[in-house]
Amino acid sequence: MSTQSYSSPRRRVLGYAALIIFALLLPGPFFIQIATAFKTDPDASNHPLNLIPHPASLAAWKRIFGYSAAQPVPFGTWLTNSIIVSTVITLLRVFLDSLAGYALARLNFPGRRIVFAFVLGTLAIPGVVLLI
Repeated sequence: MSTQSYSSPRRRVLGYAALIIFALLLPGPFFIQIATAFKTDPDASNHPLNLIPHPASLAAWKRIFGYSAAQPVPFGTWLTNSIIVSTVITLLRVFLDSLAGYALARLNFPGRRIVFAFVLGTLAIPGVVLLI
């Protein structure tokens, strides 16, 4: 067997450079959201991409956790609703997908291959595309 390399050193360096650039850019939106959490509403609207809030404020955090009288938000209700909806959807998906998987794996019925191809094709489409 030959031990030839399938990529040149130059190509490998360019590949790693691209990966490093993407790795440095990936946390950017996360840092922007953290910075926005400490901005005032006008500052967040006027300068949405600034990483340094001017002036820094805890008003959003106080409003979320109910320490501010101005425009309180029902954070507990939102959290409870999110937990209920995500739990019910997860349990139903596991149950119904298990039934469908069993039917496709064990039962022979007309159109089984077409249904399987459709399910496989749907899995190949990213979830974000299905949202649109």
